[in-house]
Formats: sequence, C-alpha cells, structure tokens
Amino acid sequence: MAENAEAEESGISMVEVLQEEEERQLNAAAVLGAADDTRCTYDQGYMKRQALYACMTCCPADGDHQAGVCLACSYHCHEDHDLVELYTKRNFRCDCGNSKFPHNPCKLLKEKLPENSENKYNHNFRGVYCTCNRPYPDPEDPNEDEMIQCCLCEDWYHGKHQGGSVPPAEVYGDMICTQCLPKHEFLAYFVGLAVTVVEEEETKGKVGNENSPSKNTQEEESKTKVGSEKSPSKNTQEGKAKTTVDTEESSIKTTQDEVKNEEKKVCYQSENMTESECKENMKETGAEKSQKSECKLISMTKHALPKGALFLPNSWRQQLCVCDSCKVIVC
Repeated sequence: MAENAEAEESGISMVEVLQEEEERQLNAAAVLGAADDTRCTYDQGYMKRQALYACMTCCPADGDHQAGVCLACSYHCHEDHDLVELYTKRNFRCDCGNSKFPHNPCKLLKEKLPENSENKYNHNFRGVYCTCNRPYPDPEDPNEDEMIQCCLCEDWYHGKHQGGSVPPAEVYGDMICTQCLPKHEFLAYFVGLAVTVVEEEETKGKVGNENSPSKNTQEEESKTKVGSEKSPSKNTQEGKAKTTVDTEESSIKTTQDEVKNEEKKVCYQSENMTESECKENMKETGAEKSQKSECKLISMTKHALPKGALFLPNSWRQQLCVCDSCKVIVC
C-alpha cells in the first residue's frame, strides 16, 4: 500500500513501478548470474558465465599474478579485502586458494589444482578498464561516463572512447568494441543490422533535399524509350532462344563438373582423406549436406566496418550462421 501511495504521489503508474522492479531483478541476475553465495563454483569447472571479483589485496595490480574469485569466495575468503567487481565473464573457473593465493587458502574448497590453465585474463583483473586504462569510477575524472561491456572481449569501455555516438541502452543488445571489429572479419556482414543514432535535423535535411522526377517526366521518358526500341523478328527470337538454351545447358554441365572436382579437392585437402573415403563421405543425403554446408553469409551483404563501436540489436545473434565453416570462425 505504501508503494501504491508513493507511486500515485509521484505521478508514476503501477505498470511503471512493476517495470522498474523487473529491470532491477534482471540487472541483479545479469550481475550475479546463477551464482551461489555459500558455495564455491570451482567444482563446477569452467562455467558458461558467472560473476567474478578480483582481489587487489591478495593479487595487487602491480603484482605478477592475475586472478578471479567467485561470489561465494568474495564473501567468505576475501570479506575484508579490496575487491574489484568484474561483472560476469565466460568460461572461467574460480582461482581462490590456488597457487596465486599462497597466503590465503580457500575456506570453502580445500582441494584445488595449482592453476586454471583455461582461464583468460585482461587488464580488468588489475582494476582498470577501457583503452584509457583507468579504474571505474575514476577519481581523477569529474565527468562520470557510462561503461559498456564488449560482448566479444568482455572488456569495459567508456562510451566517449569508442569513436561515435552511443544509442540509448534500451534499443541495442550488444556492443562490439573498436578493438574487436578488425579481428573478426565475419562482423562485416552484420554492420547492416547496426543500431545508430540519427540526428533529427540531419534527417529532415536529407528528406528536404531529395529531388524525385515528376510523374510527367517519367511518362515522357517511358514513351521515348518505347518509341525508339525496335522489336526483333520472330525468327531472330527463336534462333536466339535456341542458342541461349544450348549455351545454358553446356554451362550448367560444366559448372556441375567443376563443383564435383572442387568438392573432391576440398575433401582431400581439409580432411586428408583417400579418394575412396572421400566418395563415401560424399554419399550423405542432400538434406544433411545442405544443413552442414549452406552458409548464410553467401546471401548477406558485406559492409565496410564503422569507425566507432558496433551496436547491435538482440536479434543479431539469431542471424549468426551455424554452418561448419562459420562455427570455426565464430568460436
């Protein structure tokens, strides 16, 4: 009842209150992931995604080691330490208590390997972010700027350091930073999906300056073209049609032969198969072969990469190609 009264006094509807509460819950879920605050995640291996913290007390920023600890260990093993929140990261296993923490064993799990060889670290684990290598919040910068996480490298960046305007958070799902864009060629096919900031005055100017030909002008041009074109005779048309059909049939046969030869060539080169093994491999059904080899990128347009970061809608992931070749590139 108190919430209702407060909402009415401030002019906010109950729908807006519920939406704000839902956003808070989603934000908490995004920060904490599927974390458990009482159990170390080490025995779950390299987790798909989890909340991580860097302990500056145990692993100073100017030290030799970088390490990340899970939510539970941040509470129970590093409760009085200087912790840096890293948000969530992919494919990471809790480092707490391993060889990087010689004087602070894990209180929740005693048996751990000396190192987690598959963990990946960046300068975030030293408490700095972005291309400016500054902490967040930055005590030396009076102008606080929103930090955005790149969905590929998972570093955090200031919007002002990504070379362009940042669209409202509610209209984009992922950001790909200017450092990652040139490293992943396939992203050029998704530039057309980008969410951009369009200046209102600029849009008006473009609309006002466009000159389209009048209806009368178009009609006159059409009449002129029709009047000047000469129709070929019936015999000429039949002769051309026959020649075209013969040429197309020959072209199709040649193309099919070339495709078969190319398939064999690729088969040998990519999988080191013998000719008999290659033939057996090529006996798979058309549906299976189509599913494996059909690439979405063939029908997509490749664009020039933007100078700034690339902001994409949530739906862009559904456009990703999952053919065998693209899986290797994307992964």
